[in-house]
Amino acid sequence: MIKVSSLKAGYGGPPVLKDISLDIRDGEFVGILGPNACGKSTLVKTLSGVLKATGGTVEVFGLDPANCEPRELAKKIAVVPQSTEITFPFTGDEIVRMGRYCHVGRFSPLTQPDFDAVNSAMVETDTVDLAERAVTEVSGGERQRLILARAFAQQSPLLLLDEATASMDIHRKIETFDLLQRKNAKGSTIIAVMHDLNLAALYCRRLILMRDGCIHADGPTEEIFTPEVLQSVYDTPMEVFTHQATGRPHAVFLPGSDNAKS
Repeated sequence: MIKVSSLKAGYGGPPVLKDISLDIRDGEFVGILGPNACGKSTLVKTLSGVLKATGGTVEVFGLDPANCEPRELAKKIAVVPQSTEITFPFTGDEIVRMGRYCHVGRFSPLTQPDFDAVNSAMVETDTVDLAERAVTEVSGGERQRLILARAFAQQSPLLLLDEATASMDIHRKIETFDLLQRKNAKGSTIIAVMHDLNLAALYCRRLILMRDGCIHADGPTEEIFTPEVLQSVYDTPMEVFTHQATGRPHAVFLPGSDNAKS
C-alpha cells in the first residue's frame, strides 16, 4: 500500500525528513511516535500529498500523492489533522457531507448512498446531536469528532491521523480508538501520529519511532516498546511492564536524577 524510499522533505530550509524508508501493508494499524519536531507531522503531510518530497520516492497505492488529482487521492486517503480551523458557520451535517465530495463532485447532489454514509459516520462518532449546530459554536473536541466523521464518510481504505484525538477528553479518546480498532478489523489501514505512548501501545500493533527526522525503530509493538528503545528516543528514564488488565506493554516515566534530588 505505502512504499517510501530514501525520502527527504522539508519547508525550504534544511530537510525535516532526512532519509526515511518504510513499507506499510494493507490492514496494518501503525502508530508513529517521537519527540516534538522529529518529523512525524511532516511525514503525514508527505504521505497525504500536502508536501512534496525533495528527495527519494513516495508511493501510496502505486501513486505519487503529491502529483495525484485531489479527488482521486481523497477516495484512497482520508486525513484527520490535529486541529482544523473553520471560520464559516457550517453545520455539523454540512461538515460531514464534505467527505462525500470526492465521490459526487463539489456541486453535484448527494444520492441515498451518500446520505447513508454520512449518517453512518455520524452515528459511529456520536455526532448526530451536532448535525444542526454551527461548527463555530461547538467545543474543540466536538469539532474534532465531526472532522473524524467527515473522514469516515469518505470511506477511504487508508486513514491518516495526526494527533487526531489531542483535543478530546480521555473517554472520547478511548471511544475513538475503540472505533478505529473496529475499522481496522474490517480492513481499514490506520496510521496514527501520537504522543501518548501507552495509548499507542494499547491499540497499535506496529510502532514507528522517529527522532531527528529519521526512523529510530520500527517493528511490532511488543518488540520495540522497551525501556532501552524508548529512553534512546525520548531521553527520559522509564520502565516498561505488561499491564495486568490489558496484557499490553505499559510505560512508566521515572524522575530524572536532578528531580530525584530536589
